[in-house]
Amino acid sequence: MREARKIFRLAKTLNEIQQIIEMIKENSENLNEIIRALKIFTRIWYALFWFFDNLSILSQIQIIKQNPKVLHKIAMTFWTIGLITNLFETFRELIGNLSSMKKIQKSADSKEIKKRINTNCLNLIKNLCDLIPAGTGSDFFYKIFSYKPNDALVGCGGFLAGAISTCQTF
Repeated sequence: MREARKIFRLAKTLNEIQQIIEMIKENSENLNEIIRALKIFTRIWYALFWFFDNLSILSQIQIIKQNPKVLHKIAMTFWTIGLITNLFETFRELIGNLSSMKKIQKSADSKEIKKRINTNCLNLIKNLCDLIPAGTGSDFFYKIFSYKPNDALVGCGGFLAGAISTCQTF
């Protein structure tokens, strides 16, 4: 029953691939090439995360014969890499927006830039919070820092990231 709630995730890989193709085809946002590449790589890492997460789910419900724990750890590793890539992207956008804000100061565009800066800050916090469960699941923290966050910290990180994501949606 626990895996039943995860079945909806099976199409997420296809959604990520579709987004990657759209980003490669056009550059309608007139992004500089570094941010564009970071956005594409973030989506690639997330697509790989969803792919291995899907394999893990299929393994748990015994449709395929693989070790679900190994597949889950691989999925969490790709999620961690995706989050780190997204942090670089968001930080770079934040620096660009802060630079634009200094140039504009009092024009009508300043309100839009303030909104983008706010979004960048929320995305940084959200990704850092998401990094706690992702880094724990992939053993990133243990391998790099010889530290494994406890379940309460992992839960708080996931909860805060989810709360920020929900607030941004509405």
